[in-house]
Amino acid sequence: MTYIYSNKLGEQIELDFPLGKAPEQTKFDNQIYSRYRAADFAGQQFVLKGGGWPSQTMKRKEQMTRNNNNAGQRTRGTWGTPKRVVPNYKGKVTDSWEDASSMAKKES
Repeated sequence: MTYIYSNKLGEQIELDFPLGKAPEQTKFDNQIYSRYRAADFAGQQFVLKGGGWPSQTMKRKEQMTRNNNNAGQRTRGTWGTPKRVVPNYKGKVTDSWEDASSMAKKES
């Protein structure tokens, strides 16, 4: 892996060391160079969720969306449309949930 080192004059060099084996200071051309941490952090990259293969992620997303839509159609075909909740108080249908709430408050 390549690491960046700088000396007191601000001159920078790149040196290769095995991963995790880079020393904090090294001597090069009779000058002492210290590891330049800011450059190390700036050079780091990360992989976003999804495995790092954008085409595979998009393909999987399309496949799962298609499967979810098909599952919903099968469910509606087998069981019909889902039941809806209607605003009511003690079995009496009201126009809104506020009306049902006010009826409950009046009774108590």
